[in-house]
Amino acid sequence: MAETPEGVLAYACATRWHARAAYDRTVETRIYVRDEARGSGLGIPFYLALLEDLRRREFHAAVGCIARPNPASVAFHEKCGFQAVARFPQVGRKFERRINVGFWQLHL
Repeated sequence: MAETPEGVLAYACATRWHARAAYDRTVETRIYVRDEARGSGLGIPFYLALLEDLRRREFHAAVGCIARPNPASVAFHEKCGFQAVARFPQVGRKFERRINVGFWQLHL
């Protein structure tokens, strides 16, 4: 996590993909970079460090969920090696409207 006196600038984390034992080696990854730090190059090292930690811990796959459209997040995930695997129309809700969601996957 990167912090300033004003708060968190960036972080990367992973959580369980699903509760069932069949998915124990799959995680959903998240990256957050505050607006003023976007484009600074801060996010890539955080995400790559997270992915390397997941490999060391012998996870098999990482899944990133992206609200669509979001070309910057798509480019970011693909730069980190993720590939698009699924698209779900109108399954999310953001800013009081339905949104499409895409999933990107990386085999670790």
